[in-house]
Amino acid sequence: DHVLQCSAVGSPAKVARGIAAFVERTGVDEVMVTSAIYDHEARKRSLSITADVMQDLKIAA
Repeated sequence: DHVLQCSAVGSPAKVARGIAAFVERTGVDEVMVTSAIYDHEARKRSLSITADVMQDLKIAA
């Protein structure tokens, strides 16, 4: 359960809400992103979407 409190999974909008809530809850000014996706292209796409979300939120990653 604790790990899920630090996870953001789903659509770009859902990920944005999850990251924003995490930042609000913890007060951090930087977020480290990792992905357990095995497929290289899928992982790159996921990280690209996450980077776009982070830029929209104006959070350092």
